[in-house]
Amino acid sequence: MSSPEQAGEKLEHLSNREQLIGLFHDLEGYNDKFQSGRIAGRLIIGSVRKNSDDNIADEQIDPYLNAQELIGKNQVVAGEFGLSLTPISRKDQGVFAQGEKISPSEMRVDLSDPSKFVDFLSHLESETLSPEEIKALQYIAESLKQQLVSEYDLGQSEDDRLLNLFAGLERIIENYRRLDPDGQKGFNDVVNSLEKYLTMSRQGIMREYILAEKNNILPQPLGSGFGPSSFQIDISPEDYQERWRRIFEVLEKIKNNHKAGDFYDEIYSYLKDSILYAQKDVEQKIKEYRAEKGISIEYWQNLKKVIPGVIEELLEY
Repeated sequence: MSSPEQAGEKLEHLSNREQLIGLFHDLEGYNDKFQSGRIAGRLIIGSVRKNSDDNIADEQIDPYLNAQELIGKNQVVAGEFGLSLTPISRKDQGVFAQGEKISPSEMRVDLSDPSKFVDFLSHLESETLSPEEIKALQYIAESLKQQLVSEYDLGQSEDDRLLNLFAGLERIIENYRRLDPDGQKGFNDVVNSLEKYLTMSRQGIMREYILAEKNNILPQPLGSGFGPSSFQIDISPEDYQERWRRIFEVLEKIKNNHKAGDFYDEIYSYLKDSILYAQKDVEQKIKEYRAEKGISIEYWQNLKKVIPGVIEELLEY
C-alpha cells in the first residue's frame, strides 16, 4: 500500500502528463494554423467575408498576435517542464495581404531548465506512454534539434539556450532511449541526430558538422539522395556552379578549424569522389542520350563543360 506522499506524487505526475498533452495540442494547433497554405486560405476567406460585410478578425491571420496569446496561456505550464516557447518566423516564405507580407510561423521549444525536463522524463515508463504523449515527446525532441540546427548561434558559447541544451542533452538522450528500447515509438531518428551533435560538440566540430549536414555533403553512397554526386540530375549549369561555390565556402570553414582535420579529410575525399562520379554520369548520359522528360542533349553537354572547372577548384584545396 502506497503512502499518502507517494499517492500525492502519482497524482501530480498524472496531472503533469495531462498538461504536457494540452501544451502539445496548443503548439500543434498554432503550427498548423500558420502554415503558408493555411494563411493564404484564411486571407481568401477573409476577403470574401469583407466583401459581404462579414469581417474576419485581423488577429486570426496575424502570427505575432497569436504567438503572444499562446505564450501567455502556456508559459507557466511550459516552465514546469523546464521548457520555454519561441515563435520562429519563416522570412523566406509568405503571402501578401494589403501590400504586407505575412510569413508562416512555427512555435518551437527551448530548454530553460534541463534538470526539470530530465526529471519529468525520468518518471515516465515506456509501457504506459499514450499515443498523445509519444507525439508530444517527439515534437519536443524535433523542436530542440531544429532550434540547434537553424536558430542557435553556434559560434556564441554564451548563448543560454545552447548552454541549457547541452547541460541536459546526454541525460535527455538516455531517457528517450529508455522510453523507446525497441525503436517502435519513432524516437530513434531525432535522438540519433541529437546524439551525433553531442559527440561532435565534444570533439569541438559541431558547427562544422551541422554546416556539412545542411549543405548535403555528409558522406553517403554515391548517386543517392541529392548530394554532390547527384546535383547534376536536375539543375542548370549556373545553379550547379553556385551550389558548388557554397560547398567550397563550407569546406573552407571546416578547414579553418584545427580540430576538424580528420573530418575535413573525410568530407574532402567524399567531395572528390562525388564530382568524379558526376562527371562520369554526365558523360554516360550524353553517350546513351534519348530524348525524354523534356531534357535536351544540350542540357548534359552544358553541364559537362562546367564540371572540369569545379574539379580544378576542388583540387586547389
